[in-house]
Amino acid sequence: MLGILGPLCIANEARNAKITSSKARALAVALMLDARQHINLDALTEALWENQISSAAANVRNYVALIRGALRSVDERLGDSLLTVPGNGVGLKASYQLDVDPEIIDVHTFRALATQGQREFRARNTKAAAVTLERALQLWRGPAGIDVAGSSRLRRRLDALDEQRIGTQECLMFAQFAQGHASSIIPNVRDVLAADPLREPCWMLLMKALYAGGSVSAALNAYQQARTALSEELGIEPSSELQELHVAILRGDEVSSPQMGST
Repeated sequence: MLGILGPLCIANEARNAKITSSKARALAVALMLDARQHINLDALTEALWENQISSAAANVRNYVALIRGALRSVDERLGDSLLTVPGNGVGLKASYQLDVDPEIIDVHTFRALATQGQREFRARNTKAAAVTLERALQLWRGPAGIDVAGSSRLRRRLDALDEQRIGTQECLMFAQFAQGHASSIIPNVRDVLAADPLREPCWMLLMKALYAGGSVSAALNAYQQARTALSEELGIEPSSELQELHVAILRGDEVSSPQMGST
């Protein structure tokens, strides 16, 4: 398995190869993110360093050799899959390609499962969605690329993966709520909000889950927490949907199941 959803992983059932160079790990991550694509030297340099450096080409060649060795140590064929496409000596620089099936790389499997689960949720097949989304989230072993030292450009790509994980968690919780698991999702919703208190759909989900379990005061308190977070961080009031839910809970009205993207 090749993985970047957590520390870099190059492993088989018996061996987990280690790459000691943090820049080589960052290069491996960049290659895995764009598996089966030719990535030229300039793009790889931008993934590793904030500014161009004169030794970039030589350094990249050395890092590629380290990565090939790690790949070969778990599967001889994997070592041969990291291809070098020479430049023409005029203006075309060398490029590199990790020519493997993306399905053996966790990030590509995660994206496929997350997309499938969200599609199932939109089709109101919440049971299937929950199973698929749980499979997607089980691939994560920690923050994406936690042990790499690349550039801010590479970090932004990894941060986007972390955001996609949170969105997948959110969709899973909505699917679980729709199946009647209101009380069991509350700790997970609170965890997401602790990390990102500006996610209004999660505040709505938390309020409805608490209200469904009979915790009216807790649901109203959640609204006040949401209002405070939005005011302090963004200088805005909660959305009309969140305000309407607050009023409905105050009145003791029956409320509908929350929908993704409803706020």
